[in-house]
Formats: sequence, structure tokens, C-alpha cells
Amino acid sequence: MKRAYTYRVILVLAFGMLAANWCAAQTFSISGSTCVVAGGTLGYVYTLSGSYQSTDNLTWTVTGGTITPSGGTSKSGTVAQIGIQLKVIWDVGTSTSGTIQCYDSRLGTKSLSVTKITIATTATPSSQSVGYGTSATITGGGPNSSACSPAYSFRWESGPTSSGPFNSLGVTSQNLTVSPVQQSAYYRRGTSFNGETVYTPVVSISVPPLNPGSISASVTSIAYNTQPSITQTAGSGGSCSSLTYEWQQSVEGSPWRAIGASAAYPSGAPAVIGTTRIRRKVTCGNQVLFTNELVFTTTYTSANKETSQNYIRTNDIWMPGINSFAQADQLSIGNKQQT
Repeated sequence: MKRAYTYRVILVLAFGMLAANWCAAQTFSISGSTCVVAGGTLGYVYTLSGSYQSTDNLTWTVTGGTITPSGGTSKSGTVAQIGIQLKVIWDVGTSTSGTIQCYDSRLGTKSLSVTKITIATTATPSSQSVGYGTSATITGGGPNSSACSPAYSFRWESGPTSSGPFNSLGVTSQNLTVSPVQQSAYYRRGTSFNGETVYTPVVSISVPPLNPGSISASVTSIAYNTQPSITQTAGSGGSCSSLTYEWQQSVEGSPWRAIGASAAYPSGAPAVIGTTRIRRKVTCGNQVLFTNELVFTTTYTSANKETSQNYIRTNDIWMPGINSFAQADQLSIGNKQQT
């Protein structure tokens, strides 16, 4: 009896050890990224490992994400039919948690918890107009949480048009400051993660085009040999650090000639002695524009008029650009000989 009892104990122990080893072998697990960036188009890959068999029935279930490329949040079939990998695009939003669960008809259920962050693909403002040589900042969207730190990076790009081509600026910060702004351009930020890059909408920073301003006068018929009263608005814009001005005058159809160099009408400009056109020239770098033109006519008093006498006056003019009696009358002796 004692020997039989000993054999029975040995058999029970042996069977228990075999059962324990079999149970230990019949396990499986899910591996993949547990700290992720939401969004994108490729999806993160999750893999089943362990003692599954090709005939096992699997059911994958995803919470907080979408299975790609099939879509939806669940996928079923045998191991042979659907394989042991799953791609998931995690949903963009305020939630920072997600779950992948896999049920194996023979081995049971395993779950993997995932922490996700959403990086806003925004760039503001959508457009801004700033002066040449100043600075402008574009604010890029950031992560909605610091619950975990997935791998991602930023890259700012610029291009001549809203459709590109875009070239890297070498700036990897969340926001972009352009300083100094010297030309109009378009910008976007790429966020790279999980083997792909997601871009913000394209935004613009522009330098306003050169505007020459304008000139105006409330009265354009003025007394002979007096100065006109002219008001002005300054020029603006243009791709230069400063504007230069030149006032010009044409009397009785004569060529334009400079009469001053300031934004306002020069106080030392010649008096009007005949039909006179006036304009202002604005220069920015190699770009030249003109304001509108003003035309002034003169009125005469008796002292300015020729008296009704029978005589011939001859003027010999030594100065170019004199095309009218009114101009000749203003010349001093030395610039003309009068007989």
C-alpha cells in the first residue's frame, strides 16, 4: 500500500507540472505604440504575439480610433484571414485615451491602453499685411495635453504662391517670426510623426504695394504770380525702407521740372504765372510712381495785364524751357533781353 501511494503522488505531481507548462505556453499579447499623436493617414501598427494558431478566431476592437484602411472600430476573422497586425488612426479631439482589445477564441482577451495627444493643425492669422523691414509672427497650434510625450517635430516652409513650391526655412519651433519682412510670401507648418507629415493651412504675410498718395486743392483758379495751396496724403507701402519725393511742375505745356523734394508741397516752389500742371513723384528703390495731377489757371488784375497800346515787344530768351509770355515776363534781365 505504501508503494502504490508513492506512485500516485508522483503521477499527480507530474500531471500538475505538465498542465502548468501548457498554460504558460498558451498566452498572447499586443504590442505597439502606447503614446501617440492623433490624426494622420497612415496609422500606428499593433501586433499580436504569442501562442495563437492560424485557425483561431480573432476580434479586434478599438476605442478612440479608427481601423485603417477598412474603417470602423472592429475587425473579425481567423488569424489566417485577417493576420496578426492592425493599423489604427487615433481620433483627433479632446480625449487623451484609447484602447485596443483583441479576443482570441482559444486564448481569451488582451487589451492595450493608449495615451494620445492632438496637435492642432492651425496657423493664425490667416493673412497679415506689414510694413517693409518690420516683423510678423505666425502662431502655430500646439498639443492639447502633456499626458505623454510622443515623437513629433515641426518644420516651417515658405513659398512664392499659395500653392508653392514650398521650401524649408530651417525653423522647427511651434511658432514662426519673420524678421525683417522684405517681400510678400506664403507659409505653412508641417508636423511630422509616425512616418508622415501633416500640414497647417497656408497663411500669408504681405508687404503692401507702393502707393504714391494723392494731392488736392480746393481752388485751382488763382491770382497771377501767386503760390497754390495744395494738400497731400503721404505715400505708403513698397519694398523699401523709406520713400523719396519730388514735386514737378509743367507750365504752359513745357517739360516737367523739379520744384522741391518733400512729402508736403514745398514752400519755395515757383509762383503760378500761367496754366500750370503739378504732380508729385514717389520713388521706392527702383519703383517710381506719380500722384494725380492738378491743373492751375491764373486770373489777372489790371496791373498784370498788357495795356492797349500799339507797340511790339521783343524778348530774346537765354534760358531753355520758356514757352509762354507769362514765363518770359517773369525772367529777370540777364536771362532775357527785352526791346
